[in-house]
Amino acid sequence: MQGVSKRMHGSAVRLKYSNLIASLLCASLLASCSQKEEKSESNADQKEAPNSVTVSKELSDDLKIKTEAVEKRMLATSLHVTGQIHPEFGKEISLTTRVAGRVVDILVTPGQHVKAGQVLALIDSQNVSELQAELIEAKSKLQIARAHQDREEDIYDEQLKRPKALIAAREHSTEAKVQLELTEREFKRVEQLHKEGIAAAKDYFSAQANYAKAQAAFRQASSDLQREEQLFQNKAMMKRDFQLAQAETKREEQHLNTLKQRLRFLGMTEKMLEQVLSSGKIEGTVPILAPIDGLITHQDIAMGEIVDPGKQALRISDLSTVSVTADISEVDLTHVTIGTKVRVHVTGFPGKFFDGTVSYISSHVNPDSRTVPIRSRLSNPDLKLKANMFAETDIELSPRMVLACPKSAVLERDAHKIVYLSNAGTYKEQRIITGSSNEKYYEVISGLAPGDKVVTSGTLLLKTELGT
Repeated sequence: MQGVSKRMHGSAVRLKYSNLIASLLCASLLASCSQKEEKSESNADQKEAPNSVTVSKELSDDLKIKTEAVEKRMLATSLHVTGQIHPEFGKEISLTTRVAGRVVDILVTPGQHVKAGQVLALIDSQNVSELQAELIEAKSKLQIARAHQDREEDIYDEQLKRPKALIAAREHSTEAKVQLELTEREFKRVEQLHKEGIAAAKDYFSAQANYAKAQAAFRQASSDLQREEQLFQNKAMMKRDFQLAQAETKREEQHLNTLKQRLRFLGMTEKMLEQVLSSGKIEGTVPILAPIDGLITHQDIAMGEIVDPGKQALRISDLSTVSVTADISEVDLTHVTIGTKVRVHVTGFPGKFFDGTVSYISSHVNPDSRTVPIRSRLSNPDLKLKANMFAETDIELSPRMVLACPKSAVLERDAHKIVYLSNAGTYKEQRIITGSSNEKYYEVISGLAPGDKVVTSGTLLLKTELGT
């Protein structure tokens, strides 16, 4: 019994010590947590920089701090956008072949300057040869049709004169009839006198001869009159033949002109057409002509290559003037119009600026970015500006009254613009939002009020004092 009692007393003592150790451990953990929280708060206080600082006049002079009041000004601001240089619309043309054939000559090289109408390459085409043969045949048929028309026209013109000939024939027939009647009466009178033995035989025979001549003349006049009457009755038929000849000539002329137009479409020049028509010789080649002045910027054909219609052969770019494309926010549309002046800078020519004007403003707003595409035209006589160059564009906006802050007062911090406000030796950091700008001032959208004084000199040293 005494041993059991001792064991129970030992267990109670050990339990009492275990509880005491557990209590001490909990207290230690709570203290440690409390110290960590205090230390964390202390570190946070140390990291949080003061928002303002008071600087004595002596320190202000040492830091060379200068201030300027923010006020409203007439600001000729500019809108800065980035874009890309492209050839103007219609001044970059891809030339394609219009016939199937073989490339027999290439007369230009990439980078070469060409003039409008210049022959760039020659293609030998069977289709062109066949059309030229038809052209020569059509010319011959037209000549034959014109000759036939001229003959029918002469006949018709003569037929128009028939009324005069008919009238003359009638008069001649009448005169012949009168003469016949006179000679007949004279012959009968002399014949009666000759029977009575009064008239001599020679007078009888003379009167008989005159009567026979008058009969022959009357028969001839009657025949001429009958022929002229028949010709006059056939006048409508003569006119129809002339009209048919005219129609045939017109049809052959149209066929010839159609062949010329087809050959022109395939690339033949007027000089080449006239040469084929005058010589009657088939050439079979068609040129690729330059439609505009410019530079050969791409070549996609080779000597001896067989090409099909529609294959891209060459590209010509006229870069004497170029377009700069850019996107502006829809809120800036009221400040930009056709003719607004722009100044462009490209990284390839540091310190050089190119002046131009806005030539196009899109009528559609991009629904995702809420921007509007614009183009500006730049003169490029020296061809320094190249297609696809990146360009920075400053669009000159009309002067307007805005709240203006000096650019020298504005700093960047955490992707935001800040200034330091000055008030009786105390300097406070202030975040602002700016709009458009010029060389000296930003337009202030929010963050400042008229009369606020901002630090324009010594801002970096002041920033160090504030620890920001």
